[in-house]
Formats: sequence, structure tokens, C-alpha cells
Amino acid sequence: QYVWIPVGKIYINENKEYKEIKLGRYTFSEKGEAQLKQSAENYLQEISIGGSTEYVNGIKTNIVAKDLKDFATKANNIGYYIGRFEAGDQTATEERTEESSDTIIPVVKKGIWPYNWVTQVQAANLAREMYKNNTNFQSDLINSYAWDTAVVFIQEFSGDPDYSIKNRFQSEFTTTGNAKDNNNNYDVRCNIYDMAGNSLEWSTETYEDETYFTIARGGSYYTDISYVARRHNSTEVYSFTDYVIRPILYL
Repeated sequence: QYVWIPVGKIYINENKEYKEIKLGRYTFSEKGEAQLKQSAENYLQEISIGGSTEYVNGIKTNIVAKDLKDFATKANNIGYYIGRFEAGDQTATEERTEESSDTIIPVVKKGIWPYNWVTQVQAANLAREMYKNNTNFQSDLINSYAWDTAVVFIQEFSGDPDYSIKNRFQSEFTTTGNAKDNNNNYDVRCNIYDMAGNSLEWSTETYEDETYFTIARGGSYYTDISYVARRHNSTEVYSFTDYVIRPILYL
């Protein structure tokens, strides 16, 4: 289950009035206002946002975007798909633990336990394995262009213009997120779930630190200092109960 994030002109009425969503990397002010820092056309430039850079080629041992040129070219002025939910483990009958298998291919589906306890490298490899035999589209771990642009889209069309700065307490939220539960309170905007809550989501950005150079995005049930637009840096071998996978697809 995926949600289409349109890029380019989005017509909003019969008079052909439109809003325009630009594919890029953004910063967000204390009021949630988005500012474009790097457009998709400039993907080759190594522009740091808060110490984080989306590299074309890796400089450390975390995994960067599978083909940043391919994504930036194909998604620009068209769009891409983002997982409706954080990826989950459809074989799990209870919450995953540190000892859970890291070889099960995840799926994006409501009502299953989130695929947590996974490192950034594992998350990237698993995201790419999900649809490796499908020649109609590419799958990858979410990159900063895809995350930031999705947040801009949500703020434009959900009626929540400061969603980027919200954490688990400032949005409808349940600690079980897309896991099995009987609770109707979800962090959901534009049919996309749990960017302000549930778990931190590994990305392909790289942080400027010798040890803590992997980046995860979003909010978490585990701490209230996490919010939608935040970049969290960690070690390459780190895994925890609130670190998960959000895949993207592009044509």
C-alpha cells in the first residue's frame, strides 16, 4: 500500500488554479514553514542541511540512494510513491525483538507489526529486495528528497500547515502505529501514516561525523524530542525498537 506524492503543478479547481510542489531537500522553520535548500536538478551538489548530505556516491559505510540521478530525474515534475505505512513483518505474531529475523522481506500493509530492530544498512537492502523482480519500477529506502517533499505536500494539502514540527504528542497518535490494535487514533495525513509518531525511519542521508553518520527521520513513540522534519544521527550498527523502514517506489 503506497501513496502517490505528485511533483510539479497540481491543479486544485476547474479554473486551472494550481499549487506547485518542487522535488527537493528542505528546511522547516520553528513555525513549520518550508524552505527549499536543494532542488532535484542540483542533486550532484553536496549541500549540507544541519550537517546531513545526500551523496550520489557513498563516502562511509552506510548505504546511500541506489541511483540518486535516476530518482531525481524520474520523479522530478512527475512524482513518486511513499509507503503508506512503515514497512512491517507479516510473519510476526507479536512485536518484533532484537532477536527477530532480519531476512524476512518486509511489506507495506496495515495491521502488521513494524519491521523494527534493523540497522540502516539492513533497512536499505531490505527496501531494495521488496520488488527486485519487478521491472516496472524501482524500490529503495527513503531519501531526503522523498521525505522532505512528502512533508511539503502534506502541509499544502492536509490542512495541517505545520505538520513538519509536530511530534507524537501533537498529532493523533498511538504507540502501536500500523501494528495490530483496536485503536482508531492514528497519526495520519494525506493517507500517509506515522511520520510524526510510531518509529524513526532510516534514510539514505549521511551525517558529518566519524561515528554517528547514519540518519533517521521523523517522530517516535519512544521520545518527545523527535518530530516529523528532524534528522537523527546514529551509528551504522545501531538498531532499536523504534527504528524502522519506509520504502519508496518510482517509475
